[in-house]
This record gives sequence, structure tokens and C-alpha cells, in this order.
Amino acid sequence: MPVGGSSTEAFTLLYEQLKYFHDGLYEGGYKVVGSFLLIIGWIVTSDKARQVLHESSVARVVSATSIVVCAIGSVFLTLLLQRKSAHTAQLLERLNYFPREYYEDRIATAGAVWVVIVIIGVIASAAVVLLLCVPGVRHASAKGQRESGTPSDLAQKTSNSRG
Repeated sequence: MPVGGSSTEAFTLLYEQLKYFHDGLYEGGYKVVGSFLLIIGWIVTSDKARQVLHESSVARVVSATSIVVCAIGSVFLTLLLQRKSAHTAQLLERLNYFPREYYEDRIATAGAVWVVIVIIGVIASAAVVLLLCVPGVRHASAKGQRESGTPSDLAQKTSNSRG
């Protein structure tokens, strides 16, 4: 029996912690991957972002480094969460209040943790590659110079130069 409380109270506390770790594994993974996907989408769809990244090697390197640091931090926190989950499961086993089968599905297993880590790594790698290899935005005129403007402005300029 735990010191300072009943077995029921200890089980409730430990089980709630286990649920928190379990939910945190997936929620944290989804949030990190979602953030990286937003970055990828932003780069793919924003002419201005691609232009800045294309023209500034500092912006590319800082952005890519930030993603790598976030990915490494996420991997570290995911592994820490798995370790805490395993420790909590050991405490529940020692308590011997319910058989392990009652809460086993809430333990953050090494397999589940590695799936989350691999997904984070793949999406982060894609974002880094995209950042480092981002093509510039090219609105070429007939003379090969950069021009700016809306697509209709560029179409008007093209038709005027032909006419």
C-alpha cells in the first residue's frame, strides 16, 4: 500500500498520468508534423516566401536549422515521454491493483514512439530539403528580365509586346 493514500487513490493518480503520456505522444506528434506541413505548404504556395528564401542564403539556413532543432527537440521529448510512461507502468504493476491488461493499451510503447519519431523525421527532412532547394520566383519577360506584378499585368505586358 502506498504511503499517504489508498491503493485506489494511487491507481487513479498513476492511471491518469499514463493516459496523459499516451495522449501526449500522439497529440505532440500531430502538432509537430502539422507545423512542418504548414511550413511546406507555405513555401509551396507563397511566391514571396520562395523569393525571399531563394535570394537569402541566411534565411534558408536559419529556417532549415530551426526545423532541425525543433525536430531534435521533439524526438528528445518523445523519448522522455516514453520513459516516463514505462516508469508509470512499472509503478502500476508494483501497486498490483489491477492486472496489466487493464491499462496496457495506454502505455507508450517503443514501437509507437519510433513510428512517431520516424514520421517527424521524414516530414522535417522534406521541409529542410524544400527550404534549402527552393526555386526562386521567375516572372520572365521576353528579354529574360525579372518582372513583378499580377498575372493579368504580366499577360497584358506580354500581349502589348507582341502587338
